[in-house]
Amino acid sequence: GLSQDSYGRLISIEKLQNSLVISCDSLPSFTVYPESKNKFFIKTETALNDMHLKNALIQFEFSPKDSLTMCANGITYFGAKKVISSPLISLSEQSKKEYVGNYIASIPSNNFKISIVNNSLMVSAGMATSKMYAIATNKFLIRISGLNLEITFTKDNSGKIDKVYISKDGEMLMTANKSN
Repeated sequence: GLSQDSYGRLISIEKLQNSLVISCDSLPSFTVYPESKNKFFIKTETALNDMHLKNALIQFEFSPKDSLTMCANGITYFGAKKVISSPLISLSEQSKKEYVGNYIASIPSNNFKISIVNNSLMVSAGMATSKMYAIATNKFLIRISGLNLEITFTKDNSGKIDKVYISKDGEMLMTANKSN
């Protein structure tokens, strides 16, 4: 699913065999391993090598109320609440490539670009960049410039992405046309 932490970051949590993969826009993706029923940990090598945290015991605890707490050496670092309960959708490389391109927004000065960076779809608008979290084959959640937005893509008669609808809390903010 997808959670939002106390710093406003979107955090995706995906199940992978006996572990979970946690990723966030501002942190590297990492694998957490079960410690007990609702508690997971990061291997100390990962904390050191990928997160540059020496001698850190990092744990994640999931509560029955759909929240997540991250602790480092027993001190709470952040909490997060679920935004989307259902699992995120995995897209093939070919599917991701369909979204890549420049988009001309219906509101001037809001044009944006979608690209693939480190196997993730990313949207860039001005100086802001955000990871796109797939919640359906044509629908994504992003957090950009402090806003949680839903992006829905449509295809033309030939099956190519041609338009995107951007909304917040169910209210349409703008549309954009793919330019290439």
